[in-house]
Amino acid sequence: MPEVDTENPNLPSEVVRRRFAIEYVRDFHGVNALARTYDVTPREIDADASLAEQANFLPHDPFTNEHIEQQLFYLQDKLDVDREFLILKTRQVLDQCMKATPVMEKVRGILVESGEYEFDSLGAIKAIQILYDITGIRHQKVMDSDSANQTGVMMIPDQVTPEDWSVVVAKTRDLQDSALERILEEFDPGDDKAN
Repeated sequence: MPEVDTENPNLPSEVVRRRFAIEYVRDFHGVNALARTYDVTPREIDADASLAEQANFLPHDPFTNEHIEQQLFYLQDKLDVDREFLILKTRQVLDQCMKATPVMEKVRGILVESGEYEFDSLGAIKAIQILYDITGIRHQKVMDSDSANQTGVMMIPDQVTPEDWSVVVAKTRDLQDSALERILEEFDPGDDKAN
């Protein structure tokens, strides 16, 4: 029987909640973290309604959440991973996914380039979605394309199919072109003073 908190009998003890916080940052899965905390299987947690409810509630419990944050700060310091690092690495993954690679075909038993190229569109889309989540761009308002005050940010829906990717790329190019035109219109070389 799990220990309970004397102040709130619906919650496990503070020791259990601290242990849950340590386990939770391993995979951010409440059921698995509670199963590791109590040294039982996840099926046993799912089978017990009160434990399943605890697994869902504990990440939002203020005491437990504070310890989860402490664990995250500890891991960040230990691994030297922060928001900028994640943005940089995700951007590198995006660049790698966007590299065009030649499609190979067999001609008389020898692999040769077919003249066509492909790229990992699904990986690129996932990297873009992750970048939107990390940077918070997903939550920013994007202006209508007819508006003069364009932000230059285009939102990609959660479920973009490979067929839609060409449309997304075309819209991105249009935004880049219009932003460049605005910059060139605002730029006046006569403002620069010669040395």
